[in-house]
Amino acid sequence: MAELERLWVYVLARDLGIAPCADAGILTLCTCKPRIRAGASIGDWVLATLPKRFGLGRVAWVGKVAETIETGEFAERWPGRPDSLYRRGPNGELAHRGGTYHAEDHPQKRDLSVRRCLRFEPFWYFGGLGPVLPESLLELCHYGQGQATRALDGERLDLFRRWLARWPPGVLGEPREKEEGERWRRAMPYLAGRTEPGAGALGAAGAATSPPRPSPACGARPAGAPAPRRRSC
Repeated sequence: MAELERLWVYVLARDLGIAPCADAGILTLCTCKPRIRAGASIGDWVLATLPKRFGLGRVAWVGKVAETIETGEFAERWPGRPDSLYRRGPNGELAHRGGTYHAEDHPQKRDLSVRRCLRFEPFWYFGGLGPVLPESLLELCHYGQGQATRALDGERLDLFRRWLARWPPGVLGEPREKEEGERWRRAMPYLAGRTEPGAGALGAAGAATSPPRPSPACGARPAGAPAPRRRSC
C-alpha cells in the first residue's frame, strides 16, 4: 500500500512571529487556528502560504507535527516563549498572562476553545520571503476561509519531500510583520528582561516603546465595535 500522509493548509494572513512561534530553534502553534490545533495528529504536516497578493504558492512555513501539548502544560514547560499566553491558576483554570496580545475576551475564547498546542519537527520557517511551490504542487494550496486538508501520497508525497530537501530545516527567515510583533512581545510581562529570544530580536528590556493596540487581524477589536464576521488568524 502506498504511503499516505495528511497535510493541513491555510493562509497566514499576518505573521507577527507568535502564531506560529519560531523561537530558540523550536516551532510551535499555541494560539489561533483552533481547528488545526484540535484536528492535527502526530505525523501530520501543516503548510501556510502567504496571501495571494504575494504570489500564488509562496510558502511562509511548513512543519510536521511531532508533539501535542496541553496549553497549561505548555506554559509550565516553556514559560518564556512568546506564545506561552495562558497559565494554570490555583484551581486549574487557564488565565491570560498579561500584555495586550489577545487581551480581549473574543480572541481568548477562540484560543482556549482548543486547549492544545502543537510542536513541529522537522520544520522550515521561511517568514515573509518564502519560496514558491513548484507548479506540480500548487494544487495543495488553499486560499479560502479557514483551512483545508490534502492527502499526500505516492508521487505527490515524494515531490513534496524532495522540494523541502532543498533547504535545511529550521528558522530560515523573519516574520513578515516583525516590527509589530516585537512591540507585542515587549508588552508581555512574562518576557521582561529577555534579550535573546532566538528568532527575531526583542530589543533591550524596557526599551522606550508604546504597547501596540489589540490587532483586528488576531481577533481583537476596538471597544464597541461589532464582532468580525471573518477571522484571519
